[in-house]
Amino acid sequence: MKKYLSIILALILVASIVFAGSQQTSSTLASTIITNARYYLNEATASFWADAELLVWVNQGTMDIVGRTRCLESSEAVTLLANIVEYTVTGPYIDISTVIYTDVNGVKKGLVRKNPQSIAHSTDIDPTWWYEWDGKIGIFPTLSLVTNAGLAIGSTVTAVSTIAFSYIIGKDTYTKAAVAAGTAPGDDIIPTGKYGAVAFDIGSDGTIDAVEAYANAVGYTTAALAVTGLPQTAKGHLRLGYVTATKSDGAFTFGTTALNVANSTVAYTNSTPTATVYFLDRPTAVAAASPVLVPAVYDRALTLYVAAQALLKPGLYGKSGRLMSEYLAEIERYRLDFVERPKEPEGNVTR
Repeated sequence: MKKYLSIILALILVASIVFAGSQQTSSTLASTIITNARYYLNEATASFWADAELLVWVNQGTMDIVGRTRCLESSEAVTLLANIVEYTVTGPYIDISTVIYTDVNGVKKGLVRKNPQSIAHSTDIDPTWWYEWDGKIGIFPTLSLVTNAGLAIGSTVTAVSTIAFSYIIGKDTYTKAAVAAGTAPGDDIIPTGKYGAVAFDIGSDGTIDAVEAYANAVGYTTAALAVTGLPQTAKGHLRLGYVTATKSDGAFTFGTTALNVANSTVAYTNSTPTATVYFLDRPTAVAAASPVLVPAVYDRALTLYVAAQALLKPGLYGKSGRLMSEYLAEIERYRLDFVERPKEPEGNVTR
């Protein structure tokens, strides 16, 4: 019996930490929820309960549903700076779920939740821990150095220049003098109207290498897609950034076409370490003429919540309690269907 009880408790624990992910919000207007709630109140038009009064419960019910089901989640990326611990999370949120660190080479790592007193209790070089405090996210250990190579057009207009910078590979710090003339960006030919990309990587020997996207010869429809075609950074190297280019009236040839030639668009992006913060959205209050901010499957649940809360005003506690129980049952049914989705067992993951 104890064995089965342990299994049940373990399953409950797993269920409590599953991420829902944002679902498509309903197109149902708040005014429609109010109209439907009036059916339970036996009041077709506003009399004892004003529409504005019921709208308050629509917005509070939305908050309750989001908190119980995690149906409204979002994320934002924070650019990390050297020797800075705390960063402001701009998006309104109820709770932060997790934080993913992405280094300049694009390698991602999930950080472990701690608290402020854990700062300095780590010998790691890269960020490993995070905490949440007063609307801010703390990430530590802090980065002692964030490289900025200052990619730009070189004095040789077909090449990409870099400023003087320092960088870390492994546990060693290196410096690189400015290269005003620039580094040649390879020799790929990008078809007319298409985009190409080239990354610039550096190793411990101080040599800057140009690494071109796999399908530059075919071209990409957008600059963002061209960036996804860049190879991973070679072991023992650091990615300084990348350049994307397109030309509307002819082919663009890296290393031959001037980076400032007419009818071209060339963009320079310096690599920066980031932390992606995943959080449970705090829904904003909506007007009666606006759609509610929960998925359509929760429309009835929201209606039940509004009616249940409204019935407390005349002291109809029994009927309010029954509707609230029905509301909670509705929430639980859809939570199981849309939130507690099966997860792949850890033992099945190939490493």
